[in-house]
Amino acid sequence: MSRITKPFTPYGTKATKRGKFPLGQDDIEAILSQHGIKPTKKIIDRIRLAVAEYSAYKYWIEDKPYSQDTKSCLKKMMTQTDRLLNTLSQADSEAWKVIGPENKDIFESGQYYLNLMHGMLNKKLKSMPKGKAGPRRKWARLFLILKLAQIWKEATGKKPTMSYSQVTGRYSGAFFKFLESLCQCLKKPDLVEGLGEAAHRALYHKK
Repeated sequence: MSRITKPFTPYGTKATKRGKFPLGQDDIEAILSQHGIKPTKKIIDRIRLAVAEYSAYKYWIEDKPYSQDTKSCLKKMMTQTDRLLNTLSQADSEAWKVIGPENKDIFESGQYYLNLMHGMLNKKLKSMPKGKAGPRRKWARLFLILKLAQIWKEATGKKPTMSYSQVTGRYSGAFFKFLESLCQCLKKPDLVEGLGEAAHRALYHKK
């Protein structure tokens, strides 16, 4: 018997309601209409897929590698905690003379919380994704801009261009306004920040 599978839909209704995807069909239709593009199912699905790919690329290329830095710090903390616990557990009669019997409760309480912290660090380390450390670059945003530029060209028949005003210090152009509207709707500050410069580099191949 052949296995029946559901068609791939990066933006299902249920997922949108749960808040996984910040752009719903109504949002995309409104943005497309606002910029003079007929909101066909094909274009909407392509935009949804481009945004879904952006989220995936951002995690796997940018966020996940950076988790290695956090993991490295946690490992150092765990090692130091381990050494401290070993030192405390080896306290002999001579050490107790220095510590003082009156401080036994404080000493044991310190051991307890260090053990607790050690366990929490170990649990956090095991739950972290595996990844290699690397430079943090906004490749995901670059891919999204290029995808949307391609969609724009095919939907309008016009080349995606933009310009910069030395007077206002702002970027403009039909494509850039479309791109900016979509990115602002995603409500991700790191996506919108410096978008003009990023889009200009992407379109005109400037490093």
